[in-house]
Amino acid sequence: MCQTALCLIGWGAPTLSCVPNDDVRLAVHWWWGIPTALEIHFLCRLVNRGKGLDLIGRRREDVLPAICGNDWGFLEFLWDKIHLNLEDLTPYLTEYANTHGWTRDLLAEWGANAMAERS
Repeated sequence: MCQTALCLIGWGAPTLSCVPNDDVRLAVHWWWGIPTALEIHFLCRLVNRGKGLDLIGRRREDVLPAICGNDWGFLEFLWDKIHLNLEDLTPYLTEYANTHGWTRDLLAEWGANAMAERS
């Protein structure tokens, strides 16, 4: 007997009304949590599968998990901007920080200055 599996990743609340009930040939399993950097890496690889040597796809696979960690919203935000150089990307990073209320003082309070000194 052949079994097929389908994995959907999405925000919890919007998907609740779309998920079918369990049935004889359907079992729905819920996983609640934030994806790890490794899972984001695999997702980027899966999206790029079959596209050959797609340099932007490879960059997503290598860079996004390192930059985004487990921040799904940040991953979505950077998805189509990953090809930009740091100078062109900086205004978008500032925009993302502003939408989350991250000020320089707040980031310093969280230890961002210490992280910047290490690199």
